[in-house]
Amino acid sequence: MKKLIIAGGILLLLGTLAIAAHLKYNKHVQSPQVEIQKAFVQLTEARKSQVKGYKNAKLDKAERLYEKAVDTWKNENLRFFLVRNHDKARELAQQSYEISAQAIHSGNTTKKKITEDITQRIKLLSNAVKSSDALVQHLPLSRGQIKDFAKSKLLLAEAKEAWNRKEHQACDKLLEKSQSLLSKLFIDVRWSLRHYFESHSKWKTNANTAIKNSKQSGDKTILVDKMASKLYLYSKGNVVETYHCEFGPNWMKAKLYSGDKATPEGNYKISSKKNSSKYYLALTINYPNPTDQENYRKASKRNEIPYRRSIGSLIEIHGEGGKGAHWTQGCVALTNNDMKDLFKKVDSNTSVTIVGSIEPLDYYLNMLKL
Repeated sequence: MKKLIIAGGILLLLGTLAIAAHLKYNKHVQSPQVEIQKAFVQLTEARKSQVKGYKNAKLDKAERLYEKAVDTWKNENLRFFLVRNHDKARELAQQSYEISAQAIHSGNTTKKKITEDITQRIKLLSNAVKSSDALVQHLPLSRGQIKDFAKSKLLLAEAKEAWNRKEHQACDKLLEKSQSLLSKLFIDVRWSLRHYFESHSKWKTNANTAIKNSKQSGDKTILVDKMASKLYLYSKGNVVETYHCEFGPNWMKAKLYSGDKATPEGNYKISSKKNSSKYYLALTINYPNPTDQENYRKASKRNEIPYRRSIGSLIEIHGEGGKGAHWTQGCVALTNNDMKDLFKKVDSNTSVTIVGSIEPLDYYLNMLKL
C-alpha cells in the first residue's frame, strides 16, 4: 500500500511537471495578454492622433482587429486549459498594433494637411474681408448684399473660434459657408463696378483738365472723387487740402431728376456761398449744367423720368457731414470743421469737377480678391 502511495505521488509530481513544462514551453497555450495590452496602448495613441470629425479607415480596421483579438482570447479561455491555442488572438493583436501604427502616421499626415489648408483659408478670407470692408461699406449695396457681407464676417469669426477649439470639421464647414457668401457678393460687386467704370476715361479727362487749368491759371479748383469719398482742393495744380465727404445714397447712379438721391458728375462752378444754411455752411454749384439738361431730355424720351419730376437744382457742397454713411439728397457733405475751412478758402466761380473715380477700375477690383 505504501508503495502504491509513493508511486502515485511520483506520477502526480511527474504529471504536474509535465503540465508546467507544457504551459511554459508551448507558446500556443500561453496567454496573449501582453500582445493585447500592447495593441491596446497603440490603438489609444492612434485615436489621439486623429483629427476630430474626420474618418480614418485604418483606425477603424485596427479597432475591429483589436476587438476580434479580445473576443478570440475570451472564447479560447472557455476551453480546457491544456488544449487552448492563443495563436490567433496574438496574430490579431499584432495586426491591430501594426495597423494602429499606420493610422498614427496617416492621422498626423491628415492633421498637418488640414492644419495647413484651414490656416491658409482663414488667412485668405481674413485678408479678403479686411481689404474689401471699407469698399463694401462705401458702395450703395442692397440690404441683402449688406446682410450677406455681415453674415460672411460672422461665419468667419465662428470658424476661427471652432479652429481654436480644434473642431476642424466644424471650422471647415463654417469657412465654406463664409467663402460662398463672400464669393457671390464679390461677383455682384465686380459687375457693378465694371458697369460704373465704363465712364472712367471721361472722368480721367475731366480730372486732368481741371488740374491742368488750375496749374496754368494759378486758380483754386475743387475735385471730388466719389469712389474715394474725397474732396481735393487744388491750387496752382497742387493738392493743398483733402477732405472726406459723403454723397446721396444712390451716388453711383446717374443724376437725372429731383429726388433720385444721386450725386451729379461733371464740370461745375460755385454759383453762390451761403453763410447760413440748414447744413451749417453751403457752396451752391450750377447744377444742372447744359450736359445735365441734355441728359434729362434724353431720359425723358426714354420714359426714364417719373411723372412730373423736374431735373431739380440746389446741389451743394455743405456741412453736417461725418455721419459715416451716404445720406444727402445728392449734395456733397463735409464735417462742419472741414466745411468751415473750405468755405473760407474758395470763392464764387471756383470750378468744381465731380468724377466717379480718379483711380482705375483694377485699383478697386484688387480689393475684391479671394
